Amino acid sequence: NMIQEIEAKRAIIKEYIISPYVLPGIVNIEEIKNRSDTVKTNSNYIANVDVNPLDVIAYVSCITNISVKEMFGRSRSMDVIYAKHLSQYVLYTYNIVPSLNKIAKIFKLDHSTIINARDKIKGYLTYDEKVQEDIKKIESYFSL
Repeated sequence: NMIQEIEAKRAIIKEYIISPYVLPGIVNIEEIKNRSDTVKTNSNYIANVDVNPLDVIAYVSCITNISVKEMFGRSRSMDVIYAKHLSQYVLYTYNIVPSLNKIAKIFKLDHSTIINARDKIKGYLTYDEKVQEDIKKIESYFSL
């Protein structure tokens, strides 16, 4: 069952993440409104608080068959990089995490790496059917 698999992976992900940002209750709409580090989406400065960032990472891990350990590891394998980039793209583009710096903290990276991931996936979306299909799966699963 996909929900059970995501819940199991969420528990593993928590072990890899030091940042308290992703723990329950941290995303506060009032706290992030009109802050300079938020992403402007549809003229609003509000994070998509209905979607847990851990669930996005877990779901991408499921659909790409990349383990959580690999998602937070240093592997340069194309498949692993794709899974990391895809989850970072979704977290940023759908305003699930309202800041490049906060996404970078989740993955223990620099914010410029998140920009690169976003740009790579955005480029692949113009021609790569697998990327388009994966994005549709994610949008459907999370009702984005």
